[in-house]
Amino acid sequence: MRVKDEQKMDLFYASTLTLVAQVGLVGLTIPLIAKQSKVATGTLYIYFKNKEELILSLFKRIKKSFQAKMFVDYDAGAPVKDSLRKMWENSLTYAVANYEEQIFLQQFNISPYRKEKETAAFTYQAMKPLLETLARGQQQGLIKEDKENLTLPLLFGFINQLASVIHENPAMLKKNFIDKTFRYFWDAISV
Repeated sequence: MRVKDEQKMDLFYASTLTLVAQVGLVGLTIPLIAKQSKVATGTLYIYFKNKEELILSLFKRIKKSFQAKMFVDYDAGAPVKDSLRKMWENSLTYAVANYEEQIFLQQFNISPYRKEKETAAFTYQAMKPLLETLARGQQQGLIKEDKENLTLPLLFGFINQLASVIHENPAMLKKNFIDKTFRYFWDAISV
């Protein structure tokens, strides 16, 4: 079995992100990714058995990268609002800096790929500190109960929309803007 070259993997992922922004997940094909990557189509099949495997692999990679940034300076013992504020800032900054990934995730989340059991379990593990912080806030009576699971779509939907706006005007990403947007989010979820 051939050893997989990490640089080629990075190239394939970058090509996939670029193409998803251009043609969407539906229009994405292995031959298109190969052409964008300037390799033979067969080379991609050495790395991934099909488009689905590539997409799920890219999803996991993005989630791991996002998790690494979202929870920087996370302190499980800090007050709930402070913890969420830090996660908010980290998430928004990451989403703006990695805008093509946000486009990919938006499309992934409304695609059949999202329904994989493996994807749900992976996402749960990746977001565990956030989920624990929200649960702690509910236990402390600071955050509204959320039986309908509205908090996460509100959080990430707002982050995605803000990233789109800031992508067009990067000068907006300043501390006072981040603080203001977090207050809007906090007001929506707090008791």
